[in-house]
Amino acid sequence: MHRGLDDIKSLLSDLMSKLEEKALEDNIISPDERALLDCIRNDIENLDEQLSEMLGSSLDDQEFKDLATQVLKDMLENALEVAKSDGTITREERGLIDIIERFSQGDDSL
Repeated sequence: MHRGLDDIKSLLSDLMSKLEEKALEDNIISPDERALLDCIRNDIENLDEQLSEMLGSSLDDQEFKDLATQVLKDMLENALEVAKSDGTITREERGLIDIIERFSQGDDSL
């Protein structure tokens, strides 16, 4: 089975939706949560052009998995950097980071 840009965009859209749902569990998006969501959304938007260039051809399942894993690892690193920027990772930030970690490990059934 071959996968393409639409599959990766769908995966990232699902991730963003799950993160937003998590952030809204208490009906409030804190400034820390907002900063993380903005960071991740920015990462996703920056990927569009890069992915379009990389995916001129379809990927097989392993290539798709490898690319998706790397993209999620990069997002996780950026999210951790943003969360640590004030010296404290809050419970809410940890919840969002946990979702990215589980996604990067292939658990998209959150």
